[in-house]
Amino acid sequence: MSKTIVVCLLIIVSGCDRRASLLRSLEEREQAKVAENEPKILELRAALASHPIFARTGTRADAAVVLGAIVPYGRSSTSALSLPEPIIDALGGSGWVANSAAINTASLDFSWMRGLAELDHWRALRDPRWAGAPPFSFLHAAAPNWFILSRWAKLRLLDGLRRGELPAARG
Repeated sequence: MSKTIVVCLLIIVSGCDRRASLLRSLEEREQAKVAENEPKILELRAALASHPIFARTGTRADAAVVLGAIVPYGRSSTSALSLPEPIIDALGGSGWVANSAAINTASLDFSWMRGLAELDHWRALRDPRWAGAPPFSFLHAAAPNWFILSRWAKLRLLDGLRRGELPAARG
């Protein structure tokens, strides 16, 4: 081998060793930061866990029986919770409260929501409509229309406010 090639190889190898050393040094510093912050993270996690909103609810009662039957799957499907387009339009965006004056909530049936208080989770992925035909793809799956639930929550808050039952509507 020529002297030039040997010198080039030595330069390359020494550069690789230096990069590896720098990477090890960076990794050690990151691990030290994580170790330093870990007690605080655990303390904050314990503090959050003490608040009811973050408390674990368990898996004693699956809402799939209720929600699977009434929540539409896919974009074009309809169900018991389907809403007219004018209501959907009024509830969209950040100005939904201002647009809500035109929404009549008196004719809506919120009774299905009362039963949800007894349930603590929803295993939507087990519904055969979600998985569809093989091969499965999250991009093409007929997923539950999650947005319909937030729309109904907004409608329940509006209804509760109008009837003077806001604390019950928030629960």
